[in-house]
Amino acid sequence: MVGRCPGERQRSPRVDSARARAIRGLAREWRSADRIELELPLVRALESVDALHPDVVALRSGPLVLMRMVDENGANPMTRQNLLSAQRDPTTRVHAGFDGSGSVTLRAFPDIRAEDYSAYQQVLPS
Repeated sequence: MVGRCPGERQRSPRVDSARARAIRGLAREWRSADRIELELPLVRALESVDALHPDVVALRSGPLVLMRMVDENGANPMTRQNLLSAQRDPTTRVHAGFDGSGSVTLRAFPDIRAEDYSAYQQVLPS
């Protein structure tokens, strides 16, 4: 993770992944036009709901959780690889994946409107 305040000559030091969850402070006198630029890696990872249910997972993309849009028919389980390989359309900010029988739509929470969604989903056993 890298942060930089425009007008400063130096970037803040890179934070290694072991410390990435820490809060970082910037000590300076702030003015109304100041901006902070922050680069966050969007590394994909699956996180299980708990140890007893390793095949019920959420897909994280950096600091975001991608929610699976669900319809009245429910959701077919996906493989871990299919879920991790969902591709983002930069114009719509929608992620599309494949569950073996069709296309699956994934969105970050701020991009969800009046739709049904699920953060955790069943994946096929490894």
